[in-house]
Amino acid sequence: AVNCQSNKISGDMTETQPGCETRTTYGDDAPFGRAAEDPSKMFFRMDAPVEATRFLGIDIQRIEIPGRGYRVILNQSQYAQYIVDQFITLHNDGPLKRYQTPMTDSASSTLGIGEESVMIGQLAAAAPRVIGSLLYLMRGTRCDLATSLSIIGRYVSRWSPKCDEALRRIVGYVQTHPTLALVFQEAGNGSTSSCSILWG
Repeated sequence: AVNCQSNKISGDMTETQPGCETRTTYGDDAPFGRAAEDPSKMFFRMDAPVEATRFLGIDIQRIEIPGRGYRVILNQSQYAQYIVDQFITLHNDGPLKRYQTPMTDSASSTLGIGEESVMIGQLAAAAPRVIGSLLYLMRGTRCDLATSLSIIGRYVSRWSPKCDEALRRIVGYVQTHPTLALVFQEAGNGSTSSCSILWG
């Protein structure tokens, strides 16, 4: 923000330059050891709003479709690749396998079998961090991960070798499909008519 010039007229009346807005501050906002500035003398020029292209790590792409409104594509491919790279760096077990699904039905139904065993999976210490990163990815744009993360998240406190296999599969799936995106399609009247995963 750029300071704007202001002229004190009388009392609480202040004359400012066009395009300036008033920002109210309070005594608690003042830096430690300094008296608060007079709020009536604080003015800032605000930049004009622009269309966002990235927000909280989510890339935003708006595509105009002649006669059909527009489509908005949200993706976190950079963050997805970051998760994969971190996983490979922290757990150098060799290259990850490629998977077309994040979890199989058999794995989801047998994951808890033998959970009382004394065997603890190798990834037990890192599992909460990896799953937390995957959850952020899922909440942003990757709803395809919701079911598998919901299942594996139940076993963070009782991690087993089978959980290791399940987590490697999920990360391997993300590595296989890092560019999946969330797509919103305008209905034409300004509302969103559909939302889907774009298999890119």
